[in-house]
Amino acid sequence: MKILICDDHELFRAGLRLVLARLEESTELIDASSAEETFRVAEADPDLDLVLMDLGMPGMDGLSALGVLRDRFPALPVVIVSASERDADVRAAIDRGASGFIPKSSSAPVLLAALRLVLSGGVYVPPLILATPAPAPAGAPPATDRRRERAAALTPRQLEVLDLMAKGRTNREICDRLGIAEGTVKAHVATILEALDVANRTEAAAVMRDLGIGAAPESEREVDTPAAESVFRREGEYWTIRHRESECHLRDSKGLRYLAFLLRNPGRECDALEVAAEGRVDAPAAPAEDLEDRSRDPGGPGEFLDAQADAVSRQRLRELDQELAAARGWGSTEQVARLEEEIRALQREVAGAVGIGGHEGHAASASERARENVSRGVKMVLDRLRESSPDLAAHLQCSIKTGTFCSYTPDPTSPIRWNF
Repeated sequence: MKILICDDHELFRAGLRLVLARLEESTELIDASSAEETFRVAEADPDLDLVLMDLGMPGMDGLSALGVLRDRFPALPVVIVSASERDADVRAAIDRGASGFIPKSSSAPVLLAALRLVLSGGVYVPPLILATPAPAPAGAPPATDRRRERAAALTPRQLEVLDLMAKGRTNREICDRLGIAEGTVKAHVATILEALDVANRTEAAAVMRDLGIGAAPESEREVDTPAAESVFRREGEYWTIRHRESECHLRDSKGLRYLAFLLRNPGRECDALEVAAEGRVDAPAAPAEDLEDRSRDPGGPGEFLDAQADAVSRQRLRELDQELAAARGWGSTEQVARLEEEIRALQREVAGAVGIGGHEGHAASASERARENVSRGVKMVLDRLRESSPDLAAHLQCSIKTGTFCSYTPDPTSPIRWNF
């Protein structure tokens, strides 16, 4: 893939190169420092896949240069990367055919996600454009009526998220309150901001009050959150587990970490490799149960995983999660599918990686070992819970599925609100 970077600041081009190196391994980057040089390179190299261009270009302003590029090379996507965050500049660039507008204040994950969206055929418009609605055409309904119409399309769950946003709750607090994953909350927030035509949570709360919208009272909802809070929380080397009238404290083990991961992601089908990798995160000295796992799984991939490579891979996973949330907010189905596939592949790499020393044979069966270890670890926890919390053990027995893919699917008519 070939990308042309058009900016008159050499330092910015150098920094952008470092970020773009993470876009694709075989990416070839070409520099241009003026509009004239940009046209010359584009003319000489018909294999260009993308042009990144600043608005302030020597020799010709960026919008004019954009018009020339669109006229001469209509099939070549051009993305504006500018220090400007003016709504008028964003709209002018998109109106003249830009495939996206990325403010230079954007984070690296946002920039990479935006470029992947463009390369897949989409158009990236930054959230800042929501701050100032475009002028309404003659005869269009007032902004309040448009907002009311769009707000009516929000789902009951999105209205619940909006209620909690208006009360100042963080994404993490909304996750715990509603029992949904953080990525799901971020996607709901993005949809709400777009539907209400606002730029931030404060504006969303103001519009909510103006329109008189919100979630139905809890007494009127089809599914009511139980008044009693259930706890599944790690505190040092022990886990506090509280459900209904019972409470117990269990020594940390992989099985408990597997369960906590699944409970945090209700309704999501997770690869056993992903769950197994979670079981190794921030683990203290291994208790007896883990030693048993290792005796049955000698030379498992986690024992030989290179620490530095593991840290890099996990950082990339965090970046991909941010990009996925952004892509869901944009409604790009193709981009979401591609990012989910990349995340699954990297999770397999993290869970099944081996270091030097000739242990490739162990990695080849990583998936099967992960399936066995997760199933065994969860079963051992359920056996221990049957003694101290039979109601919870029965609930988990019915709602937890283990195997090559694992999931936690609680009964929607009687959900449990977990506090982690």
